[in-house]
Amino acid sequence: MVLAVGALCGVAGLLVLFAPQTVAVSLFGDRLQVGGMALREVSPPSAPLRRFAGDASYVLAERGHGTARAAAAWTSAGVQSHGLCTLQPQGQLLVEECSFVIGVQHLTSVDILDPASGSAWQRTYSDGTRVTIAVAPNGAAAPIPFPVGR
Repeated sequence: MVLAVGALCGVAGLLVLFAPQTVAVSLFGDRLQVGGMALREVSPPSAPLRRFAGDASYVLAERGHGTARAAAAWTSAGVQSHGLCTLQPQGQLLVEECSFVIGVQHLTSVDILDPASGSAWQRTYSDGTRVTIAVAPNGAAAPIPFPVGR
């Protein structure tokens, strides 16, 4: 009996370990919320590049036809990091390709958002880690150059 309970706990632990994590991201007007990180727009309203500052620096360039590019830089626990993402529509999907440098670690990701099936990006990192990035119901889908869920 004790072995069966232990085995069930072990299986439950593995499911939690390998299940995709969910992180919320919201772009509302002049505010960007990425998990627990809060940013506020600091660029003039009609600027071609939208710049945000706060817990990180974030720049967004919307190129038209649903394409956009964003870059971010931040420091966490004394480690300097940056990310770059390019967003483009592919049929009914939005696809985002990102690269990250976290200290000396390099990562990439491919993110897919299917607006027809919900409001969440499915991000897969180059090491196989999967993360669900929830978009708030009234928020806009924007490039996410942060290694959320890492």
